[in-house]
Amino acid sequence: MVKANADFLEFDFAGKKVAVVHGSKSHVSQFVFKSTSLESGSKEEFELTKADVIIGGHCGLPFQDEKDGKLWINPGVIGMPCK
Repeated sequence: MVKANADFLEFDFAGKKVAVVHGSKSHVSQFVFKSTSLESGSKEEFELTKADVIIGGHCGLPFQDEKDGKLWINPGVIGMPCK
């Protein structure tokens, strides 16, 4: 089942809870980069969403980062190369 509101989308996939956000759940225009440590912000986002995986954009640089069983994926920007 997919649940959506104005701030984020959530669904289950392969036994994992996935949240899709623009910047973050707490702030739509937050920049989260691969260098953003879990302790400095993204850990809070996993707690807020109760997700195992967060797909978040806004920073425009594609990356994935996994720590302690949590995965943050930034797919980059559609139509704009990161280089």
